[in-house]
Amino acid sequence: MLIFAFLSLVGSIFSFFLGVFVYSKNPKEKLNLLFMLFCSSFFIMGLAEYGMRTADNYEIALIWAKIGSLHMFPVSFLFHFSIIFFEKFNKIIKKLLYLSIYFPAAFFINLALSTDIFEKGPIKKYWGWTFGAQDSSLVLNIYYFWMFGLIIFSFILFFWTYYKKPISNKTYQAKFILAGSLISFLIFYFTDFTNFFSFQIEIPEFGIFGFTICVGFIAYAMVKYQLFVLDFSNITDKIMYGLSDALILLSPNHKIKDVNQTTLRLLDYQKKELIDQPIYTLFSEDDIKNSEFNEFLKQKIGDSNFIRDIEKNFKTKYGKRIPFSMSISFVKDNWGEIQGIIVIGRDITEYKKVMNEILIASQFKTELMSSVSHELRTPLNSIIGFTDLLLEQVYGPLNDKQIDFLQDIQFSSEYLLNLINNILDITKIDSGKLKLNFERINLSYLIYQIKTSLVPLYSSKNLDFNIEGLNGKASVYMDAIRFKEILYNLLSNAFKYTLEGSVTLKIIENEDFWEFKVRDTGIGIDKKDYNLIFKAFKRVSNPIVSSINGSGLGLSITKKLINLHGGNITFSSELGKGTVFTFTIPKKGKIIQ
Repeated sequence: MLIFAFLSLVGSIFSFFLGVFVYSKNPKEKLNLLFMLFCSSFFIMGLAEYGMRTADNYEIALIWAKIGSLHMFPVSFLFHFSIIFFEKFNKIIKKLLYLSIYFPAAFFINLALSTDIFEKGPIKKYWGWTFGAQDSSLVLNIYYFWMFGLIIFSFILFFWTYYKKPISNKTYQAKFILAGSLISFLIFYFTDFTNFFSFQIEIPEFGIFGFTICVGFIAYAMVKYQLFVLDFSNITDKIMYGLSDALILLSPNHKIKDVNQTTLRLLDYQKKELIDQPIYTLFSEDDIKNSEFNEFLKQKIGDSNFIRDIEKNFKTKYGKRIPFSMSISFVKDNWGEIQGIIVIGRDITEYKKVMNEILIASQFKTELMSSVSHELRTPLNSIIGFTDLLLEQVYGPLNDKQIDFLQDIQFSSEYLLNLINNILDITKIDSGKLKLNFERINLSYLIYQIKTSLVPLYSSKNLDFNIEGLNGKASVYMDAIRFKEILYNLLSNAFKYTLEGSVTLKIIENEDFWEFKVRDTGIGIDKKDYNLIFKAFKRVSNPIVSSINGSGLGLSITKKLINLHGGNITFSSELGKGTVFTFTIPKKGKIIQ
């Protein structure tokens, strides 16, 4: 009956075209290649079965029967497929497993084509020519043991992936592959294999039809759960090869799947030299290694899908180091499982060179400012000292005009000396030379000293100064001199820019840090000037501010000193209503020297 021959032909053609379709989607992917070989072996066996069943005579049927008896092909490809799908074997074990597949397969194929161990000759049945029964032998039994061993081991790997892995695309893929493989195996066993043992069951072989069902299940897994990774280049060629930055596409196990021309040009590689190589082979020897790469990604990514601006040294084919700034994107499925990794890198050699030149220039500027400031401070101290002596009239009486001139000289000299001291502080902080002297001190005593020094500022303007939350017994661990400088700068600023109302210092003790709030009812800050507040030598564009003496250094130094203590400072303000500066100081935690 030609219907059974036709079923074999249709099943084989379906398998073949599906295999070619999957392979064409990504020829570089091993799973795609193995699936195509798996389908192609069914195509050959199905075609042979069709030819045998429709043969006009015994001799032609025998030729087709020899070809159709090569079951070792699909079994080998299925087992190889399951090994790669499982993803848990190391290289050595994989090589041993591959030997267990292809060395015996080559041996059995040779026997199948050169002897009648596997096929004694076809016999005529009502559905056409069919396989004849073999005589039991040691070699045949070894073959069955090997074949069923590979099939069962493949089932175990698929089942393990389905049962042990967290729910993901992978588990659903394993479920459908397992179901399809099991159904096809049962059909093969009860319709094809029983004939091998001469059970004399008069039914046609439906093995090829069963394997077609298996291929269908795998195809469903492919479409529904993205079993086979499509080739990125089919979708993104124009984007990839037009990028001026290096672009590297990685598999979930960090192997290079594709690169663009910029990557090849920068690293002096041919594309074929990089494909399927682990990404860490591109890292400089003194940089991150393979064992660290996965852990590094876990630490960096967290729950995000993107890592930005990681600096790593890559090495060219000839060992030259190139600094790269990398951004890494993770392509995940609906279950959060990583399907691929996109690495975009930029050669920052010129950037590093420019930054180094800027750093050298900045260091030179810092050293110059420090040197000039030191040179200016000595004569200024002399001017202030001599002015004090003259004002005390040690060398004789002064008239009112002389006293006015000397007071102007004294004020200007002290202002200039304070400015120079601030410049020296900034240069020391920026160069890392400013050291803090940490000690445990009474907070109430410090606040009292600061309040005393501020009395002339707020009493002359009839402003109220309120202190809230101060615990007389509380002690703090910090640099007393620098802490007084921090609070003095913030409070004196508040008094200077408050025309009426009050200034409030609020102290809040938290479990790990102290929080200080300086609130005023002053002129406030316009939103357009927010970005200037902590910049050195910058002042806001406000007529009232311009009329008050200031260098634009106080808040910049204050922020740097707070950061040195391990704290942070923020502010909020509304023009015409006042400003609140809030800063924190850790109780014991990190201290930045």
